[in-house]
Amino acid sequence: MGLTMAATIALCVFTSAWIFGQIEPYVAEITGYEEATGVPEVVAADSETQDDGSDNASGNQSAAQQTPEAASGQPTLAATQITPTTETFEATHRSNPNFTVNFRPGPSVSSGDPIDALSPSTPIRFLDDEAIDEEGVIWLRMETDAGQIGWLREVDTEPIIQ
Repeated sequence: MGLTMAATIALCVFTSAWIFGQIEPYVAEITGYEEATGVPEVVAADSETQDDGSDNASGNQSAAQQTPEAASGQPTLAATQITPTTETFEATHRSNPNFTVNFRPGPSVSSGDPIDALSPSTPIRFLDDEAIDEEGVIWLRMETDAGQIGWLREVDTEPIIQ
């Protein structure tokens, strides 16, 4: 009976973790769960030869040189919208200082895959455009210092007092 109970508990824990992993992208804005934004560090093996027998010194792509998608196994974010600017970027707001927020292509959670995940306190500029979604949430159109343009919920921003 003890082994059956332990197996049942383990199954419940792993099932709960899997379910959370599946729904987390849809509830990240609500829960404030911090998304991982960095690329995992890949440590190359000490030997000169890779598993496939090729030599690291031959110029072949090693594990440390793989693209972030290949190294992490995670899906890529939607293509970013970069706008060339000739003026100096002056931030008017910053993203939430406590957790990472999704930078959306439109003014709703259902507008598509995030353009980017903004780290806490990322400087952003308000583009004088706001919208209210079907749930009554106010969204602000913003630009990052890299030129990305997207939408953030008003509650996920703070004005910078000058």
